[in-house]
Amino acid sequence: MSSPNQELASYRASCHCGAVTFTIRTPSLSDHQVDRCDCSICSRNGYLLIHLKRADVDFHTDLNNMVSYSFGDKGGAHKFCPRCGSSAMVEFNENEDSELWINVRLIQGIDLQKLNYKDLDGKMMQPIYKAPQIATTPDQSSTPSAVSNFKRYNANCHCGTVTYTIHIPSLSDHQANSCNCSICSLNGYLLVYPERQDVVFYSGYDHLSDYAFGTKMVTHKFCPTCGSSIMIDCNGFAPVGVDPLAINVRMIQDIDLNKLKFRYTDGKNLF
Repeated sequence: MSSPNQELASYRASCHCGAVTFTIRTPSLSDHQVDRCDCSICSRNGYLLIHLKRADVDFHTDLNNMVSYSFGDKGGAHKFCPRCGSSAMVEFNENEDSELWINVRLIQGIDLQKLNYKDLDGKMMQPIYKAPQIATTPDQSSTPSAVSNFKRYNANCHCGTVTYTIHIPSLSDHQANSCNCSICSLNGYLLVYPERQDVVFYSGYDHLSDYAFGTKMVTHKFCPTCGSSIMIDCNGFAPVGVDPLAINVRMIQDIDLNKLKFRYTDGKNLF
């Protein structure tokens, strides 16, 4: 948060679809430390946070345009767009004196690679998050590929409504894709691309919300309860004989994102 004598800059922010827009006033982001936390919700929803007073945020759209999600001790309300799934902020105390933790991914025209980050060890904060048990009976018919070097990874959205397994080469050797296109940047996607048959949903698939934009050739799917971005369905938009899903590795249970290997795609200038 700003001190009384600091000069403030104004930044415009919005979710991907534009249903949630606001302006923040804060010291220049080039001098600001941005929290990058590994707690269960920040790691899944890709939060990169700065702390502001409610008075330093002007909303241009109705606050009711956002869904609120709370868990654990319910000390904060996580707010996201129900249309595109972009996680916007965490609100503490819903009044004029409230504190808002703003997700800087939504700020327009910034380069996330040039920000100053403070890494926070939130994984062990109380109460400790417990991932749901994966059921044994899938709610979709799927038979994973019988590939000997494939490893099974259990995954879920934060609230646990959506549970599934992914069958891919070991992530210790497999690169995930980090892309800077608009939707990947705003929603924090880190992607791997298994075949459709190698992703088995056990619960919640029919619960997922769909979002498409631009050419609408692919569909982004997220949990409408907690805002976790699960995957991008390529809808057959792939080479003949291939039917991949772009799966967000942030949802994998007990994943350590700092230990993954990434390839970087300049989607901002490709798509």
